[in-house]
Amino acid sequence: MLTEKQINSLYKFCSHHYVRYYDVQTELVDHLTNAIEEKMEADKNLDFETTLKNVYEAFGDNGFKKIIQQKTMAIKKEHSLSFSKTLKSFFIPPNVLLVIAIAIIYYYIYHFAYSDNLLVRLWGWTTVSLTFLYTCFNIGLRIKYRKPLKLLLSLQSENFPYIFPLTAVFPIINKFFTYNKSTETFLHNPTRYMLATICYLSILMLGFAISTVFKNAIDKSKKDYPLAFQN
Repeated sequence: MLTEKQINSLYKFCSHHYVRYYDVQTELVDHLTNAIEEKMEADKNLDFETTLKNVYEAFGDNGFKKIIQQKTMAIKKEHSLSFSKTLKSFFIPPNVLLVIAIAIIYYYIYHFAYSDNLLVRLWGWTTVSLTFLYTCFNIGLRIKYRKPLKLLLSLQSENFPYIFPLTAVFPIINKFFTYNKSTETFLHNPTRYMLATICYLSILMLGFAISTVFKNAIDKSKKDYPLAFQN
């Protein structure tokens, strides 16, 4: 069995060989520990430093680079599967019924909005309120789930499914659905108004799906690597 000092030296060894992320370091240290103990058990004359050198040489000229690449691909695949699963859950009852219900509500509100100004104000209120809800949700996540004190590859933003910032998309959709041409507003068509509402809600659901994946990733990281979150 390796001593605590030797195990700590393995972490330093990984860091020295360009492995910055604690979760990757931990997996490598576990692998190195097993390999070193196995070799030292088979040959009692081997010392720790010599055995570590021999084990590392087995990784080839690229060292730990391939391991990091494999870990990155595995994390991206895991997040993508989590995202797909979360997104699908939003489009099955009862969640999808809520989207339809809100769309129908706005559809009927349309009939009471006789003037263009009222329609634009209503649409603006929808944009602001939904954006506010999404922003509050994300701020809540950041407050509740603080960042780990050590770098984790599983929580790097580039490894999460990427969606264009939602708040930047809202004005584009709003501009299209309230565009005036020849004194006729697109918003005067109830079907377009209903589709616009569904479009807004769908984009928000994508955003909430990303946030949920982030939350699940932190929960898993806390469980698998608790020391990364401790002082």
